[in-house]
Amino acid sequence: MKKQFRIKDSIEFAEIIRKRKTFGSRNFVIYAKKREKNYARIGISVPTRLGKAHQRNLIKRQVREMLKDFKYYECDYDLIIIVKKMYLSRSFRENEKDLENLLKQVKI
Repeated sequence: MKKQFRIKDSIEFAEIIRKRKTFGSRNFVIYAKKREKNYARIGISVPTRLGKAHQRNLIKRQVREMLKDFKYYECDYDLIIIVKKMYLSRSFRENEKDLENLLKQVKI
């Protein structure tokens, strides 16, 4: 994922969460905020209760890999993807399908 498509600033995270549409499932919560630019930006958050730093970084890499197949960058939303604890108990493919269904709800 290119840097221009990432959200890293905590102030931006807070703004998107405050002015958002929410979509949820067992494994993920997605906050979406409409933006004026013609490309999307994505922030991925993994809570500390899901493991130590190396485990959380692995989950973030997996989520980024799941997003490669979607044309999320063509939509005009800022997205915050928060991973839930159920993520750990399911396989990569099940999590990928779950994220795909959520992104369809967001209309990506």
